[in-house]
Amino acid sequence: MVRILRWQIACLATLPLIPYSLQSSIAETKLLAAAVPTNNLQVSTATYLGGAGEDRVTATDVAPDKTVVLGGTWKGFNPGNLTPINLLAGGDGAVIRLNTSGSQVISVTRLGSTINDLEVSNDGKIAVCGDFGVAVLNPQANQIIWQKQPVAGRAVSRCSIGNDGAVAALSEGFVYTYDNTGKAIANWKVGGNQQNDVAIDGASGSVFTTGFKQDDGYKCSQLQIAFLNSYNYSGQLKWQRFNWNKTQAGDLSLCADTRGQRISMGRDGKLYFAGESSGGNTIYQRDPGNITQQLGGDRLISTDAYNTPYNTSSNWIIWYGRFTPSTGTLERSQFLLARLPAEKGNKGNTIRARAITADEKGQVYLSGTSACCIANRDAQRINGQPVGAYTGDTYILVTSADFKQRLVWTPFPGTTPGSIAVRQGVAVVGMSQNANQTQPLVTVNPLQSKPVTLPDAYFAIWLQP
Repeated sequence: MVRILRWQIACLATLPLIPYSLQSSIAETKLLAAAVPTNNLQVSTATYLGGAGEDRVTATDVAPDKTVVLGGTWKGFNPGNLTPINLLAGGDGAVIRLNTSGSQVISVTRLGSTINDLEVSNDGKIAVCGDFGVAVLNPQANQIIWQKQPVAGRAVSRCSIGNDGAVAALSEGFVYTYDNTGKAIANWKVGGNQQNDVAIDGASGSVFTTGFKQDDGYKCSQLQIAFLNSYNYSGQLKWQRFNWNKTQAGDLSLCADTRGQRISMGRDGKLYFAGESSGGNTIYQRDPGNITQQLGGDRLISTDAYNTPYNTSSNWIIWYGRFTPSTGTLERSQFLLARLPAEKGNKGNTIRARAITADEKGQVYLSGTSACCIANRDAQRINGQPVGAYTGDTYILVTSADFKQRLVWTPFPGTTPGSIAVRQGVAVVGMSQNANQTQPLVTVNPLQSKPVTLPDAYFAIWLQP
């Protein structure tokens, strides 16, 4: 049995660890200590997972029974030497299920050429999407409950399943909704110039979309403007946020391009949004429903240079927020940026969002790519091991529920981000190490300690209090 380790602060390393005999029971219930910031992420597993082909993790989730679910591409490689379950005639795309600690592969299910996205519902059903369209699998991932391809020959890029079993799928600018039996409900065009994500909320009966529109001319010359829209399952608009026009933005000199990148329903029942801005002179400084109202106080949390957008140019930075799903009311938000070192003027640098979610407590989990450098980058450790030199990073960020503390901010150099997920104290991040990288990633209790051929899939699992 792989030992599941608690989070620890490096400076408290001399304190006694929880006895081994108690580790399992704590993992199955709840850690007693409150979450505290750390530079030393304690994982149960960090491992490569690939063969001779190009292998990538693109999607992750945690099931209600705390099994970990990965989606992506594994060409000719079946982890754990398991005989794969072939659905829809199989393919290079795969859904891989692992035990809670990541020490054992439970099943390998093949379908399509790749898995673009997946999400697990509260009853364990797995919504997956790719070039085959969208499908819902049973919790064991050995049967298809239903499968649809909205338009023949078109892939589904993003998908989401609600706790009522309804599914929303995003394909080439259109949203398609289905009930829990796979019966089509509606479809509609999202609008804008780019549509990046979709999420569904069974509690409010809502579908959410995000992306951006191009609105050139006037005082900003060329301008991209983010949108966040809410619809009912039939496609009727409930509310929209941002999505202003060039005149409204230009008159306030808010001329930084903005894009909505990722949205998801957190385990706390709130809607989470991660967007990007090319600099700090941005509409994200304003209330998402009222461009004339400046954000501040507890709705825009600023604690240091890495979440306060000054000394930037047109580099991409992140703004993320928590919304009430039914009304679109912004509850809290924060900027996030990388910064060059002091000898280069501490200038703001690029950081981008590729996944966002939240746990049952409202702690926020964010992942994406970062240029040099996140805060205290070179001091970060994984189970006491240095993370390695900067070569272009995937990062994971975990913040407190009030957005006032960064609990974890850990880089993984030379990688491309896939996804991040959390449920009932189990968190997982997936990514792929890029081709031509010579610096190995940190491994802990690995299924595979080294890559076979790059790019190669990689994931890490940790326990959060």
